[in-house]
Amino acid sequence: MAIQERVEEAIKHGQKVIYEYDDGETLHEAGTRYAIIDPILQALGWDTSDPGQVLPENWRKLNNPQRVADYALLSKNGDLVVLIEAKGYSKTKLYGWAEEKQLQDYAPGSGAELAVLTNGKDWYFYYLLKGDSFDRPRDADINICCYDVKKTAKRLIKELSRYKRSFNQP
Repeated sequence: MAIQERVEEAIKHGQKVIYEYDDGETLHEAGTRYAIIDPILQALGWDTSDPGQVLPENWRKLNNPQRVADYALLSKNGDLVVLIEAKGYSKTKLYGWAEEKQLQDYAPGSGAELAVLTNGKDWYFYYLLKGDSFDRPRDADINICCYDVKKTAKRLIKELSRYKRSFNQP
């Protein structure tokens, strides 16, 4: 199955989970990560069980024991390329920008190229500028339930595909 098809299937799965479990309790952060975010990352080529690609809950890459990245995506040579801050869909609809504060605390200076804030449904992309600042908040870049699945998959592939973005392939 091609990456486009895999990502579309992961998005459809995420949509189903959100519609079935939008009860305000089930999709806490760990549940959201397990049921929505992990399948999307896996479809994008990231092996979430391989610490050479994905470091969950890791502060060492950030050099900051006070802050923990929910996901640190690593390049082939082990460099940090993407930080992801995950929030539970049930608890955090990302209506405000308080959630962005965590990214502001640890993304600058991390060496990452991209920081992402997501509750599984909404995905916000912050392009790090010289590793020390990033662009300001805006409407969701991607909402997996409201946008066309094919276009959403293409955008996720563009931004987060292991093969297109973060690993130099031979």
